[in-house]
Amino acid sequence: MRACFFPIIFALLLSVTFFGKGLIGVGVIIALFGGACVLFQERQTWAWGHIFCDKSVALITLIFGSWFLSCYFGLAPDKAIPEWMEHAGMTIGGILIFAALKKSIFSFDEFYRYCAIFVCVCAALSILHPFVRFMPESWGSNSFGSVLALLSPFLLYGLVTTRRPLYWVATIVMVIAIFALGGRTGWVTLMIASALFLVFFPWRIVAHAWVMKMAIIGMVVVGGFVGMILYKQSVDTVMYETRVTEVTMDRPASGRLDLWSESLALIDQNIWIGVGIKGFRELHLSKEILHAHNVILEIVIDTGFVGLLFLVLFVLYSVGRFTKFYWQTSDTKTCALMMPILISCVAYGTASMSLTSFFHAWWFLYFVVLLILLRLATDELKKSSTK
Repeated sequence: MRACFFPIIFALLLSVTFFGKGLIGVGVIIALFGGACVLFQERQTWAWGHIFCDKSVALITLIFGSWFLSCYFGLAPDKAIPEWMEHAGMTIGGILIFAALKKSIFSFDEFYRYCAIFVCVCAALSILHPFVRFMPESWGSNSFGSVLALLSPFLLYGLVTTRRPLYWVATIVMVIAIFALGGRTGWVTLMIASALFLVFFPWRIVAHAWVMKMAIIGMVVVGGFVGMILYKQSVDTVMYETRVTEVTMDRPASGRLDLWSESLALIDQNIWIGVGIKGFRELHLSKEILHAHNVILEIVIDTGFVGLLFLVLFVLYSVGRFTKFYWQTSDTKTCALMMPILISCVAYGTASMSLTSFFHAWWFLYFVVLLILLRLATDELKKSSTK
């Protein structure tokens, strides 16, 4: 049971936000409770100094130190500091979960399988949502399409390596759902994640690789076509034409470009430390937008170039370590098993360029969970490279 706990919980908390964004927080709390039990059982063998001397933790400390200064000297410290405490708490929780995972068993194969199961269920419900009366209106947000796109590399891995019916069904249902939900960020994220998988996955371990590549392309095309038909049936003609057939430069990218242009002019107001976490809304833009809908712009405005610099250094360090050990290992199967994690992280970054606020708790928790998975994958690659 202990071996299944974390793969099930991680698959659940990454997928069930279809029912409500707050559920990822519930999942993290459950994971944290389970991690606390593991740490208590292994308390005699854990070297806590290894955590606090880790370079990742040092960079995280610098990030949150600079973010605290942004909040303290920002436009609304009474609002920003509680936000800082919330995000610091989520990050500390993530570090503790990772510490527990180092003393537990985490099967990536099982994690991908559970992802396929939960994605299949949630994607099917998101397709049915507009046509079934008993489902609450709060379910089926178009942002869930981006969540499904983040998980697509995990399903594609299972599809090409095991070819079990579960992965074929889950993948086509997922693609249909992404397009049926109508979130254009999800469409773009899926395209990029699929392209990265087709290019960077180590196909030499797959028999008849070209057939599988054509199958993936075909599923995206056919699933996209079916999903667009379903989306057209679920919204009125004006909405469909506005979002699909009549995209013009009068309002490009749903007005994102206008918002970004207005936001860019605000950067030099507090260029080094920013205006505080979620301080963007205190700037009172003309359209009363609460955040920049772009992770880089938002972090620069909220935490300044200092906050952005430390976050970029942390991301580069994490991805750099993964890449280093990926190229050092000669175990192609391990490389194939870990590559979907990196692609999912890139998909998260892609979605963050236009989807929502990086500092919304539910979206920030996705960042925390994906970084835990990336670090676990890096450690597996490191272990494999030294054999």
